[in-house]
Amino acid sequence: MTAPQDKPPSTPEPRWPEVPDPAPPPPIPDHLLQPVKRPSIAPDRPRPVDPSGLGDLMRGIGLALDALFMVAAGAVLGWLVDYWLHSSPWGLILGLTVGFVLSTVRLIQRLNAPEPPRPGARPAPPRSDQGPGAP
Repeated sequence: MTAPQDKPPSTPEPRWPEVPDPAPPPPIPDHLLQPVKRPSIAPDRPRPVDPSGLGDLMRGIGLALDALFMVAAGAVLGWLVDYWLHSSPWGLILGLTVGFVLSTVRLIQRLNAPEPPRPGARPAPPRSDQGPGAP
């Protein structure tokens, strides 16, 4: 006599709703298929010296990094003084303060310094404070 075989209960297949095919996209207009015409600089005209202002950006980044490293150097020197004299946290506080003050002074000096002439730029005409009819 053979034992009846146990069959696992069958799971019904999921039924998905019928979805109609989407409509085809509309045709692309002809004016969108044409390449874009961009104005170009004529070869006989000289190019501007620095059209992107990248020099000003680099000057700003240099000022920010200068201030950051000045404060960081003060902090490291203050920490070394603390380590050497076992006076934590007073050396670090003093180093941070001195670094911040020196970086502020240096930032003010660099911002008040005359800007160096840019390559290819024309020199500015001399200014007279007496007016147009002065000798």
